[in-house]
Amino acid sequence: NPEEARKFARIVFEVEIAIGLIILISAWVLPSTISVLVRGDESLTAPFRLAILAAFGLSFNAYILALLQAYQKFTKLALWQGMTGIIKFSAVGLLIVTGALSVESSLWIYALVPVLGFFIGVWLWPTKIWKADLSGSRQRYLGQVFSFTKWLFLSYIINTIGGRADVFFLSKFKDLETVGTYSAAYQLSLAMPLFIGALTAVLLPKVSGFTSKSQYLGYLRRAVPILRRLVVVQLPGWLLSRFVVLLFFST
Repeated sequence: NPEEARKFARIVFEVEIAIGLIILISAWVLPSTISVLVRGDESLTAPFRLAILAAFGLSFNAYILALLQAYQKFTKLALWQGMTGIIKFSAVGLLIVTGALSVESSLWIYALVPVLGFFIGVWLWPTKIWKADLSGSRQRYLGQVFSFTKWLFLSYIINTIGGRADVFFLSKFKDLETVGTYSAAYQLSLAMPLFIGALTAVLLPKVSGFTSKSQYLGYLRRAVPILRRLVVVQLPGWLLSRFVVLLFFST
């Protein structure tokens, strides 16, 4: 039901706006407290404030990502991700060329690019969402959204906190070599999640529209060979891993 889909998309966007406001308020209230808990003083207040601002942009980006996936607008999705990636890469390159690259300037890029990505995403998303009429039914749709997503939301929060726990123990590392080794390992470990993320971005919206078990099994049979090809494609990377690590991350 396209009209129902548009109504749900709009009500979730309104919830996203409310969450975004909470995040922005938190950006001014919590950073000093977090800095004291992590570092023992307020020296990390500004970086944590920028990190929370980045969370504001990333929260909206997650919505845009899910929206474009649900509508199977994969060309727009690729364009959106490509544009934000180019902007971030270009900004870092400009800072390197001008000699202005620092921890603070990097944090500004980390914080502002997701916010800019949100505005790019709004420009690309389906315009019919704005036309969804929620008059007299907003409470009903809110109830359905929270009833459906409460456990998913909880698991996402736990996963997000666990995935960012390194922010806390990185502050306990005593030397740059240890931090560098950890960062390199983390970057290398992203290869498989990127592959899986790319597959789920395409498969899940498609599968959710199936109405019978035979459709699902038939599609699954066609998808499995793709996974085999991905394993084959990664084999050279495993064989050349030492060369790649030394090339990009030195010793």
